[in-house]
Amino acid sequence: MGTGTYVIRGGVEGRERLRLLSEVMGPSTRALLAEVGIPAGSICLDVGCGGGDVTFELARAAGPSGRVIGVDLDETKLDIARREAGQHGLSNISFEAWDVVEWEPGGLFDVIYARFLLTHLPNPGALVSALRRHTRPGGVIIVEDIDYRGHFAEPDCRALARAVEFYTKSVQARGADPHIGPRLPRLLRESGLEDVQMRLVHPAGLHGGVKLLICVTLENIADTILAIASPPRRSSGRRSKSSMPSHVILTPCSADRASSKRGVVTGGRGRWEKIGGWDGLPDVRVRTSKTDGEHRVPTESHLTKGQFSNSLSRNAPLTLAV
Repeated sequence: MGTGTYVIRGGVEGRERLRLLSEVMGPSTRALLAEVGIPAGSICLDVGCGGGDVTFELARAAGPSGRVIGVDLDETKLDIARREAGQHGLSNISFEAWDVVEWEPGGLFDVIYARFLLTHLPNPGALVSALRRHTRPGGVIIVEDIDYRGHFAEPDCRALARAVEFYTKSVQARGADPHIGPRLPRLLRESGLEDVQMRLVHPAGLHGGVKLLICVTLENIADTILAIASPPRRSSGRRSKSSMPSHVILTPCSADRASSKRGVVTGGRGRWEKIGGWDGLPDVRVRTSKTDGEHRVPTESHLTKGQFSNSLSRNAPLTLAV
């Protein structure tokens, strides 16, 4: 499975994004688990568990007589999950680092769960087949995944459309499918699973995490966006004359995640077309990528709320001196 196709930043920052994701998806995921029914004493596997939010839900449902294993490749997230499991008083849970496609566990599972994992894989069918091998007869596989085309705003928001485009192209550039949701029934059937059922969930809201999530996701794919926009160049033996950044990702300096908002601008030659932004931004950190010879060098500068907001109010291009 590997991590080479995963476009979203991992580690501590990635864990905090997943925490926000769980705030948004938690109600529908808990309803799904309740509908399926996790019998007490179940042996469960959470594949691509991240920080363990759903792993904790499975552990509570399985009860003290059950057992849950959370598997991921991000050791930082797994360490955080282990600490939080202890804080929640969950002793029927463990977290392990494995590539599940190649992993051969010591036994079969009653319940296997995966959320927003298949969308990042060039060959999701291989993972589904592996999960089927690890499921006992009569067991269940629960998969939640995304169709990124489902984002909308009323009225239309150019910044949102651009953010969706950035994410879509980033995932597709790694050979994966950001719109895999409608393919799930076919993938499950092709693996030999029976009694495949489907539900559609579409979170929406006027404020809060459901609106903030796409902004946080955009911030966490900044490295991938820059890598795709600035592929390695062949060395010509000459130093590049241009040192202007080709992309800029703006994120709030405020540590208050609940009230923070994000925006993005992009352009060239020092004149920057505004494609995203919201009123009421705190001071922002500008993360750019400059050309230094044949290499892309990340840099940072600062732009005050007034400078950014004034540019937005004039609906004018934003000029950065970096």
